[in-house]
Amino acid sequence: MAQTAPQNPAEPETLPASPPAMVTNGRTQPPIVPPEGTDQIQLCLVNCSWGLDCLLANLFLPASTRLNQLELKFDNPASNPAKILNSALSGRGELTLHPLPNDALSIPQEETTFPAQTITSIPLTINRSVLPPEQYTDKIYITQANQSNRLILPLI
Repeated sequence: MAQTAPQNPAEPETLPASPPAMVTNGRTQPPIVPPEGTDQIQLCLVNCSWGLDCLLANLFLPASTRLNQLELKFDNPASNPAKILNSALSGRGELTLHPLPNDALSIPQEETTFPAQTITSIPLTINRSVLPPEQYTDKIYITQANQSNRLILPLI
């Protein structure tokens, strides 16, 4: 049974700063932001491959260790729609320094528009069968139109 190890609570956490609002056509467009408490993502997953392994995982581990998809939520506080130009993932194993397999995590790559003053979600698809046992450090990068900085969500 493979499981990613939890983050060491004694280590200080570094959170990305929210990007500053951009002024476009004389109007300020605030950036999209993750709702409070969701500005970093921690996944503790299990990848079981045979009967007894999976039975033990189902009996003793919470259902969240078997997630195949996670909804990433974002708040658009602006009074006009926010356009997401693209998103990307980058990560590696902390112990082996091997990169995260390309098909392990995926996020939509196409342009998306978030309605004004709403909380909208984007699916993060998890392919647990290709994740070797390791603790991964990853970042999700989201580029918003009319913003000078990307939104960066740490995945720990």
